[in-house]
Formats: sequence, C-alpha cells, structure tokens
Amino acid sequence: MDHQRLSREQFFVSSELGPSGFEPPRRGPSDLGLPRRDGPGGTRDAIAKSWHRSRLSGVQPSCLDPPYAVLDDEHQHRLLRAVRPVLEHLDEQLSGCDVSLAVADADAKIASRWVTSGHLERQLDRIMLAAGFSYNEQHVGTNAIGTALEQGAATTVVGGEHFVDALQDMACAAAPIHDPRTGRVIGVIDATALCGDFSLLMLPLVRRAVADIEQRLADEASTDERLLLARFLQVTRRSRRPVVSMNDRICITNRAAAALLDVTDHAVLWEAVRRARAMPTAPDAVLQIGNAQAITARLAPVVDGGRVVGEIVELRPESAPRDGRSRSAGASRRARSGDRRAARWAPSQLPLLVGRSTAWTETVARAVHYAQGPGRVLVQGEPGVGKLAVARAMHELRAKDAPFVVCDAAEVASQGPIAWAERTARALGGPPATVVIRHLDLLAGTAAQQLAQDIDDVADHSGVWLAATIATDLPGPRLPVVDRFPSTVVVPPLRQRADDVPVLIENRLGGRACSPDAVSALVAQHWPGNVRELYELLDVLCREHAAGSPLGLEDLPPRLRMRRSNRLTLLEQAEVSAILDALASCSGNKVHAAKRLGLSRSSLYRKIAALGVDWV
Repeated sequence: MDHQRLSREQFFVSSELGPSGFEPPRRGPSDLGLPRRDGPGGTRDAIAKSWHRSRLSGVQPSCLDPPYAVLDDEHQHRLLRAVRPVLEHLDEQLSGCDVSLAVADADAKIASRWVTSGHLERQLDRIMLAAGFSYNEQHVGTNAIGTALEQGAATTVVGGEHFVDALQDMACAAAPIHDPRTGRVIGVIDATALCGDFSLLMLPLVRRAVADIEQRLADEASTDERLLLARFLQVTRRSRRPVVSMNDRICITNRAAAALLDVTDHAVLWEAVRRARAMPTAPDAVLQIGNAQAITARLAPVVDGGRVVGEIVELRPESAPRDGRSRSAGASRRARSGDRRAARWAPSQLPLLVGRSTAWTETVARAVHYAQGPGRVLVQGEPGVGKLAVARAMHELRAKDAPFVVCDAAEVASQGPIAWAERTARALGGPPATVVIRHLDLLAGTAAQQLAQDIDDVADHSGVWLAATIATDLPGPRLPVVDRFPSTVVVPPLRQRADDVPVLIENRLGGRACSPDAVSALVAQHWPGNVRELYELLDVLCREHAAGSPLGLEDLPPRLRMRRSNRLTLLEQAEVSAILDALASCSGNKVHAAKRLGLSRSSLYRKIAALGVDWV
C-alpha cells in the first residue's frame, strides 16, 4: 500500500479512535504555508468532511474517472459570456506563470480552461481537467472545484489533501460564482498549478475574478431590463392593446395589461411563452385570463446580439373583461357545437368552483345546460378531478334550497347490497331533492340491476333531479345502469387545464400568497391525482409553514421543483418521478440514488440529461 493511500485510511481510523497513529500526507498545505487545524492529525476540517463525503460516494482513491458529457450550449453561453473577458485578461496577466484557469458550471462540469504552459497543459490533460469532464466530488473526490461547490465557499486543496492519487501533485484554489439576481450558484472559477508552483495568492486571485464576473452578471441584468423597457415603450407607443414585456425575472405591463393580469397570471403567461419558444412556427398562444376569458397572446422575442433576453407579449382579448359579465357571441362560437346555444347564456363559472381554461369553459357550458334540464346526468372523469363538486355546483345552480343527497356505491360493501338499494330507492322516490349516485362504476350484479329498476320505476315520477359520477375509461362491458343517464358531462383532467392551476392555487390558499416561481413549477406538473392532489399538497404546505408567510419554490417537495420544457411520454413521466423520488430520499446524492434505483451512476446521469430533469 502506498504512502498516500495509507494516510487517508489512517485518517478514517483516527477520526473515530483519535489522532494517534495518523500520518499526514507527504505533500500537504503545511509544506506550502497553509496552516493545519481542526481535523484528526491536524487535517483541516473542510478537507476532513470532504474526505468523508468522497468515501460515502464510493470514490476509489486509485481511480480517476471523471464522467464526460457534451456541453449544454444554451446553459454555458451566459456563464462563458460573463467569464471569458475576465479570465482572458487575467490569463494575460499570468503570462509566464505556470498557473491555469478554468470555469465549471454548477454541476462541476468544466466549461473552458486557459493555460499557457505546455508542461502544465499536458498534466491537465492527463488528469482530464478539460472541457466536458465533471470534477464533482461524487466523481473525483476532494478537489477545489467540487469541494468549493459542496461547501458553497472558496477553498484550496493542495497535494495530499486530494482524495484521488492522480491529483496528489496538483494544488488548486476555487471559488463559486453566484447569480446576483437569484443568489444561486451558477459556476465556479478554479486556478490550478503543480504543487511546486503553488502560491497563497491563488485564492485571492480567484476571489477577485469571481467578484468581477458577478459584477458583469449584474450589469448584464441591468442591460436586459433596459432592453425590455425600451422595447416595451416602443410597442406601447403604437398599440393600445394590453402589452407585457417580460422574462423569467421581470414583468412590465401597461395599464390595459395590468387590468387583466395578477401575479398568478404572470406565471401562466410565462409558461405560455416557454411553450411557444419550443414551437417557433407558432408565435401565438391561446390561454384564459380571469373569469373564463379567452385571449390570444402574440409573442415576439427581445433579442440582443443573437441572445434572447425576454419577450414582448401583446394580449388580444376575445371576450368581455373580467367583471363577470356574459360572454360575447364570438366566445360562444368557440364552444363545441353541441353546447353553442348553452354557451351564449351560461354564466362564467359554476357556483363554488373556479377555472378559466378552454377545457373548463366547455365543461361549465355543458353542466349549466344540463342543470336546467330534467336530470339523469352522468358526470364522468378521472379520480380527483372533482366530479362530485361539479354535481354539487349544478345542484346549487338549479335548486340550492333543496336537499342534496349522496348515495355512495362504495358503501355497498359495508352496508350490504340490499340495505344500500333500499336506502337509494327511498331517496329516489322521496320529496324533491338532488340525488347523486357516487362511484357508479363500483356497482355490479344485483345492486346495479336493482338501481336500474328503481330509476325506471320511480325517478321520473318524483321531484328528484338525478345525477351520477363515474370514472373514465372503465374496463370491461358497459354497465346497463349507465344507459339510464342519457346526458354526460366530462370533467377534464388537470393536466389538460394548466391555465386553471394558478386560479385553483389562489382559491385554495385564500389570502395567502404563493410566489410566481412556485406557481410556475406547479403549473408545469402532470398531476396524476388531479385537483385533489393539488389541494392536498397546498393544505400540507399551509400546515407546515408559518401562517401569513408566502409559499415559495423552496417550500415545495423536491420532486415538484423541477421544470420540463419537453413533452414526456407516460413511461418517461414515470421514470422522472422515480428519479426524483430517489434523489429526494437520498438528499440529492446521485450516487446513492443510482444504487436505490438499481442503475449505474453513468446510466442515471444519462437519464437525467435525456429526460431534462432539473434538480433544484
């Protein structure tokens, strides 16, 4: 066993049994003017913690194998645009010094490097400190780039402080770069030299470079704001339409747009912008604002030297403003042909319920139309979409003072089919009321036949208005009792009502605020449990966080903080959910998550890249 490997293994023994027997690395920071302190055997505390993380990640000291991936051009562009002038100038000042400079992204993947010494360049190639390779601690153990990102602060790693043998001859200093607009780490600057060329000035050198880069990012943000404002003023001088100038951080509106939009609408509008960017041939996005008001959003990019800094959005309302008035004839013509007549006189919402998407508007029109009929209405939809809520809203619209009776077929197992059928028959033949047969799909055999007979015998001769709820896409043959309900209202799943999510959030939270970032993240979700799942999540968040404080992106469960610009298949959605659940269970440790999923580390990274998983 070589001397370097022995010192690390002795460290792990000494960290548990005390410092006796700990042998310091043959070439460490004390040899170069850096003090030893805190850890076993005098090892610096930050290095000791990093060694532990490296060991837990499964890094082998004898193996240097950083993964390689093609650089994300869009992601790297902004970082390199701010970094390149600073590091190129610094590289000129270091001409003649055997020191290289490198920039890596927030995942420790090298984006670019600057080196003038041929000897040092060959050494960097040997250890794969080059563009495309990842120097994350999980891959290569303790090193300045990965460790600075892990601890969120500037650091040096010298000689034997490196975890992997192949890095023992190197000395590095690195500092993370923070986005001045969000405070998030977006990259890291690294200075690397051979141990013999190490200088204590390397750390202040990278700190100074980071300060200059962050200032450039701040100036760039100001430039973006000025460009968005200038373009906004240019458009509003010639247009009286509602106009919004926006990007993911800024939203500027004229008076007409301010009358249409609130904070949650900004999130919906930005989601529409993101979707439209993926379809450059379709610059128009149709969405709903306010009380079921359809608008067309004309999107035009604001470009600076080929770089898109934001969007100009011209809103073109196609119906009455959000004051609850009836919809115009133009809006009525957009309803499905079977509901055109109903849509002309339908109110903008069902009582007790909210929504504004096209799918929801059509559902409302159909429900209102049938609510004024004789009954026998089937309310159909996936679990959690709110079928019973729609039936109750129809009852409130037509006869809110009458009793509302629910006969749940799920209770047949506990009550027995005979007792349940007798109770249902009494309700159907009783005084005027609204009777809802809930979970009609759970009925079978004699219970279903008896219900069909009771409907035929008594329902039409009483004052009962009858409805039933049933799941979508039922397996097996159609139940005969379903034929007793000639009218159907289909409640769409929440994934088809993305524009409704901000309104549902606002409705559930009452007066409590939810940040636009959090709203955007929730809008982007698939919601297999539909409205019920969304409401249950919001209820949990309200219980877990102090009353009155706004809910932010950081308050959401990790699996919901991701954003996906691409449309995923059902299988891909399942893969994304499994990956996010594993990452959450492993506190973001990708090595442990890969083991939990039964994948190799490289396979997990490939899936994360291919599926567009953004772990926040």
